[in-house]
Amino acid sequence: SKTTEYAITIEMAKELAMVENTEKGRMARRYFIQCESLAKAFNHFYQEQIKELATRLDKTEKLIGIRSKTVFNYGK
Repeated sequence: SKTTEYAITIEMAKELAMVENTEKGRMARRYFIQCESLAKAFNHFYQEQIKELATRLDKTEKLIGIRSKTVFNYGK
């Protein structure tokens, strides 16, 4: 029997796996939902840490009377 090979992107493979109406498709959906939840949790945690460090740096600079010439956007 003749077979055809396709080259697809990771995003397309994810899409195909998630729309499949089978147990494997449901497993894929649950897996990707868990990955997204974990990524969001890490992102939130690290954004909070960056904000805290930026506040501490700002306070330290004011305390010792210096100002950085470089301006950073710390997610404020």
